[in-house]
Order: sequence, then C-alpha cells, then structure tokens
Amino acid sequence: DNLCKRQRFVCVCVLLPTMIPSMIQEVHELYEMFSTRNSLHRKAYKHKTTRIVERMITEAFVEANDHIRIQGTGGRLLKMSEAIDDMLAYTKLTDHFVIQQIRTSQDPQLAQESVIKIMVEESEGKLTAKDFVVDVVKFDYGMKERNPVDCVWFYSKDNPTKPIKVHQNQVSHMLPMVFKEEQLRVYSTGTGREACSLAQSYFIRLCNMKKLAYESQGDEGFAHGSSYLTPVRQPLAETRINDTTKKRKLSEINQM
Repeated sequence: DNLCKRQRFVCVCVLLPTMIPSMIQEVHELYEMFSTRNSLHRKAYKHKTTRIVERMITEAFVEANDHIRIQGTGGRLLKMSEAIDDMLAYTKLTDHFVIQQIRTSQDPQLAQESVIKIMVEESEGKLTAKDFVVDVVKFDYGMKERNPVDCVWFYSKDNPTKPIKVHQNQVSHMLPMVFKEEQLRVYSTGTGREACSLAQSYFIRLCNMKKLAYESQGDEGFAHGSSYLTPVRQPLAETRINDTTKKRKLSEINQM
C-alpha cells in the first residue's frame, strides 16, 4: 500500500525548468510517508533490542578481528578488517562464517575474551562505568528539526505551471509541531536482581538531576528490571512554536 502511494506521488509530479513539484492533493500522503519512516525507525531500525544487539555484535567482531583469518587471493590470510581490499576474501565474509569461526576457534585467547558476550558474569551489586552502555537515539522526519514538507513544491490543477508552497496549517491542525526527538537509553550488563535495581536507581537519579522525563512500567516492572525510555529534554524551540500556534488560533477564533 505504501509502495503504491509512493509510486503515485512520483507519477503526478510535473517537470518544470527549475523544479519538480507534485500535485497539491498529495500533501497528506507525503506527511503520512514521513510519519511511516519515523515509525519504522522506532519499531525496527532503532528499537532498543536492535540497537544493543548491533552493539554487541560490533564489539564481538572487533575483539575477534585479530584472531580470525580469511583466505584471499593467492592464499593470503587476511584479517576481517583487511578483507575489504580483497574481493575473494570479502565474498567469504558473511555473518554465518564469522560466527562459526568464533564458536569453533581453538584460539584460547579468543575463547577467554568471550567475544560473543551473550553470557555475562552476575554482578554482586557493585557497578562501575564499564557496566553501562549509554545510547542516544535520534528520531526525526528525515531533516532533523525541520519539517521536510516545507521543502517540497506543489502545483494545483488550475495552474500546473506555477509552483507553490503549502504550510502545514493549511493541511491540518493535527500535524506535529516538532519533527525531532532524542531518547537516552542506558543498558546495564548486570544480571543479578540487586544489580538491576541498583542500575535503575542510578538511572532515575540521573534523570532527576538532568531534569529529564522518563517512562517506567510501574513498581512491578521496576522490581524485575524492566526497560526505561528517557526522552532528552525537549528543545526550547518547541515551546516557542506552541506559543505561536496558540496565538494564531486565538486570532483566527476572534476573526470568526
């Protein structure tokens, strides 16, 4: 369905000497497309589990780099980081190959470093900076703080050769006013019940010190080590935009 909408958006564009505007009736679909992009990043690409798994795999590959060799052109044995310069070795560099090399390696140093890092030692309630992973995740509509639709030109059926801009207030008053958000995620490698409670107490203390809002799953979730998502303090620009919007709406009501 989204593919059909994107194809339609391209098909109704017209070619002008200096730009390629789209039909004004497609502005709603364009906002929906950027909203879908944001939703995919939240639910999949930048999901909390996806991010920490990516980090764990990256750390595992970095640790394994000096211990795994891939046979390349002329029988040369290359590190994983060197395979990019040898096409034969690079084509062998797959996730399955690397993971199998790690699991079946007889290198004692490779096994000792526990590069997979799926299992961690249970903490005894003492946590250090090394026991935490801090991840700042950014969500937006593709242009950071800007509304991407503001950069799009449109045309009307009455005058298809005259490009125009469409302000979001002309589209709907239910559209977002802020197009960028940051979340601060903190992961702890401690697996013990006491370690998890201690890590969460540190987390809440940090949020209160920095005046950050945080979401929890209640007391029961807190006791069992549930996840917390912490939006970073919202930009001052949001307050100004909201104030301006309120004034504009009051002005429109007074004119009615």
